[in-house]
Amino acid sequence: MVTIPHTSGAIAEQCVNNWAFLAMGDAASLEAVTTPQLKLFYDSWSAYRSVAMNWAQARSKGYDMSEPAPRAPSWDTALGLSGATGTSGLPSEVALCLSFQRLRVSGANMRRGRGRVYLGPFASVAHDGSAGRPAATFKTAVRNGAQALLDHSNVTPSYEWVVMTTVAGPATSVPVHDGWIDDAWDTQRRRGLPPTSRVVFTPAA
Repeated sequence: MVTIPHTSGAIAEQCVNNWAFLAMGDAASLEAVTTPQLKLFYDSWSAYRSVAMNWAQARSKGYDMSEPAPRAPSWDTALGLSGATGTSGLPSEVALCLSFQRLRVSGANMRRGRGRVYLGPFASVAHDGSAGRPAATFKTAVRNGAQALLDHSNVTPSYEWVVMTTVAGPATSVPVHDGWIDDAWDTQRRRGLPPTSRVVFTPAA
């Protein structure tokens, strides 16, 4: 779990992304690999991050899904992200969906073999105003970060980036094979900021 706090400090306004990794060793070994790799991923698109979030205070928490719920974290450590560089931001609800999936094989239930992470919030430079879509340079930066994460997972024997499911009972997982980013924004309404003021209209005198 990656948790990114809002500059307001309000718990309800923080952003949370859930990732799944298969450890070939203990929790400490998994933390030592995944925390720096997730830092590299998020920092790969740091120029497009919203200044409304306190990225430098982001944290990485690990949970062993084989343990009974409610689970105590196996680790809780600072992710060490760089700060945002932009000065203006898109609405907090605006998100970009990073999708990924298992290897496509005949007979496999691909609906249980796909995962997604909703990234954001973002700076205004992430938006192509003329097209109303994510900017091409922004999508490329996220794609390059995800590719580096997948490449490292594929060559490092101590862990795998996986798609996890608990639909059929205990948690099961399959390795991530590939992924994509669409050229359309998603909306995460739970990330919207609460109102602080109101403009009203009244009956004519």
